[in-house]
This record gives sequence, C-alpha cells and structure tokens, in this order.
Amino acid sequence: MIELEHLSRRFGATSAVDDLSLTIPRGDICALIGPSGAGKSTALRLINRLIEPDGGRVLIGGEDAARLPVVALRRRLGYVIQSVGLFPHWTVARNIATVPRLLGWERRRIARRVEELLALVGLEPAHGGRYPHQLSGGQQQRVGVARALAAEPEVLLMDEPFGAVDPLTRRSLQDALKDIQARTGTTIVLVTHDIDEALRLATTLAFLTGGRLVQAATPHAMLAAPASPEIAAFLGGPRLGLRLLQTATAGARTDFSRTAAGEPLDADTPLDEVVARMVAAGVTALPVRDRAGRAGVITLADVVAR
Repeated sequence: MIELEHLSRRFGATSAVDDLSLTIPRGDICALIGPSGAGKSTALRLINRLIEPDGGRVLIGGEDAARLPVVALRRRLGYVIQSVGLFPHWTVARNIATVPRLLGWERRRIARRVEELLALVGLEPAHGGRYPHQLSGGQQQRVGVARALAAEPEVLLMDEPFGAVDPLTRRSLQDALKDIQARTGTTIVLVTHDIDEALRLATTLAFLTGGRLVQAATPHAMLAAPASPEIAAFLGGPRLGLRLLQTATAGARTDFSRTAAGEPLDADTPLDEVVARMVAAGVTALPVRDRAGRAGVITLADVVAR
C-alpha cells in the first residue's frame, strides 16, 4: 500500500530522514517507533506531502505521490494528530463532514456517512449536534478519527493520536481503533512513543533512529531478536520477556481438551494480562472461552512455553 524509497529530508545541517526505505502492506498497522528526534513524524508528513522530500519518493498504491495533485492526495489519506484540530465553531457532524463536503457529496450521503461514523467510533447520534468544547478529550479524539475516515481513505496517518488523554481513555481509544481497522481494513501508519500502545495495535514495528530505519519486523520478532542494543533497551531491556507476553493471546496457549470452573477469560486476552489475573487470584490455571464458545484451560506452564 505504501512504499518509501530512499527518502531523505534535511532541515539545515540536520538530516531528519536519511535514506529511509520501508514497505507497508495493504491492511497493515505499522507503528513508527524510536527515540525523540528519530524522524518518525517527519516521515509521516512526507507521506502526505505536508513537507516535500529532498530525495527519494513515496508510492501510494503503486502511484508516485509527487505526481498526484496534493489536495487529491491528502483526501486519500486520513490524518489524525494529538491536538485533534477540530473546528471549534462547527458542530461534531459538520467537523466529520469536512472532506465529503469539499468533495461535493450530496447531503443525504453525507448525513448517512456521519451517522455511520459516529456509530463506528462509539458515539451516540446526539453527539453530532454538539460542539467540540462540549466533549471530553477522549470524545474529541474519536471525532478526529471519524473525520479522518469520512471520505473512506485508503490510508490513515496518526501522529501520537492518544498521547494527551488519560490511560483508561487511551486504552478505550486503542480498542476502538483496533475494532475500526478490523471492520474497514484501512492501512494505518502510527507514530507513538508508547511501547505498550505499539505492541497492542501494530502488526509491524519500524524502529527509526537518526532518521534511518534500523529494523522493521512483527512485534514478536522484534522483541525476540532486536537488531541492536539500542532497540533492546528502547523496548524494555530486562522486561523484553514480559513484553513478549503482550504479543500472544490466551487462545494460542489454551488446552481445549480440558475445562475448569470459574468465570472464563476471553481467548483474545494477552498473555501478560493472563499472568496478572493468575497472580491476583493466587492460582496457576484459569478457564478460557473462545469466540466459537469452546471452553478450555490455560496454565502458567502454558504461558511460559515457547
């Protein structure tokens, strides 16, 4: 879906992005991670041409982004930032409808799309008539995501989208984003400094430092075999083993030939949460139920087995 080919961008004597090449498959959630100043946000802005590269090129669905009219390009790419950027004097519904209105959609189609998106991001229809100042920070972020998805973009670019909200709201927004992506199949490129967020959301991690790509891999592969000591330290150092538990779910380690009494865990529960519940309950085994209704048991030995 997205190909970055030898991208470079300098600001004076500083190379913000330096010979960056990365391929992001259609339907992927790619998290750009790395230390501050690594070039993550610059790379994101190069994709939608908020800034232009000094060298290299960006391909969107096989098309050279530099050859596309910039306005048409940005309408194909949804963009969500931490500060949201909603128009304060417009209602939620009108904010969501910004791009469809620019594209000249007819009113009924816009109204249907706004209604669909409010439901998609977990807001009530009544929120459509409110103004941004009447919403919580988490609700404003949901509206920002809805606005970015309004014209059914091929790609959603997100720059620290949940960094300004409390941990509980952030978790809720992450769950909502995962659900939205599962239903729409939208390709997402996410910049985040929150490693736990990257591990929960991403199918691919791309670690940048000094504007260069050091490693691109699945979360499990990067945690299991970081390409450099810097990556290992960034991902948690001594906690790498614990973080590996975030990349697998209870269902993958459950013995469905056995059953146990008690309230079952969802099979999609990450293994780190399984361990936390075992510790809290003072047990070494818990019942599990999957989406098909199968019941089974997961033990501590199952969790730590490779």
